[in-house]
Amino acid sequence: MARSPKDQQAVPGSARTPMRGVLHSSPVPAGATVDVTVRLRPASEAKAKQVYAKRSVRGASPRKRVDRDALAALVGASPQDARAVESFAHEAGLTVVEVSLPRRSIVLRGTAAAMQTAFGVTLQSVETAAGTFRQRISGAGGGGGFTSGG
Repeated sequence: MARSPKDQQAVPGSARTPMRGVLHSSPVPAGATVDVTVRLRPASEAKAKQVYAKRSVRGASPRKRVDRDALAALVGASPQDARAVESFAHEAGLTVVEVSLPRRSIVLRGTAAAMQTAFGVTLQSVETAAGTFRQRISGAGGGGGFTSGG
């Protein structure tokens, strides 16, 4: 059963400021295909902070190289979080295109109408001097269909 916008909570850090310099805006057609990338939290915030803190210290002793698999194990997303997003996507009528635990990302695809309902946002096509872009404006759900809690 799909959640309604009033059941949604904004994910901290997901708010966006509308683009400046918009010359023209219009709704994204309901049937337009939209891809979104959902960023997942690290499986262990403490491990991730420790890894990134160690790697960002200037003048520290020479660093050992960390291969991709080892880094993914330290800072990648949890399979449980990925399954929760996948379940949400399927309930909302969205397609899961790609899941990457090491990159902590999931790519979802669906119609503009389905995305707007799923995430509680309004999608606009905006024209600026630099080109035409899509932007989201927070709606009743505050811009996020997920909660950040465990």
